[in-house]
Amino acid sequence: EVLVWNPFTQYGPIHKLKGHDKQLVGLACIPGSTEIVTCDASGKVMIWDTRTYSCIQVLGGAMSKHTVANATAFCCDTDANQIVTYGKQMAVYRSKEAVNHRLLQGRLQAVLYNSIFQVIVIPVGSNINVYSATTGALQTIHDRASNCDIT
Repeated sequence: EVLVWNPFTQYGPIHKLKGHDKQLVGLACIPGSTEIVTCDASGKVMIWDTRTYSCIQVLGGAMSKHTVANATAFCCDTDANQIVTYGKQMAVYRSKEAVNHRLLQGRLQAVLYNSIFQVIVIPVGSNINVYSATTGALQTIHDRASNCDIT
């Protein structure tokens, strides 16, 4: 587990980040973000949000085919948007940029989940964007669904 400390208090750790089963290999803070990345000896990489102390993504680990058993080191290359784990092998995890930055232009009013169709519906400006709840892929943009902004 990872202990989170506040340098302005003297009462010990303020939170424990739980999720690693093996000894930690390292921890990296992502500059300019609220995320930290941890890696353990099994090659399991966890990305944490420090605002909520919750894990937002897991990479590698025992159940993954893209893992490094007996990892001894790791690094985060923020310029290349990748995380690399090292051991007897090397695993590289790259993040992808958003395909279309214009998809959510406008004032975001709400995010709605439809459990029947397993979609996320986001009205933005006068458009309605529909995403798959299981894959996150954009399914439809209802362009100019209204003559004015949807509120």
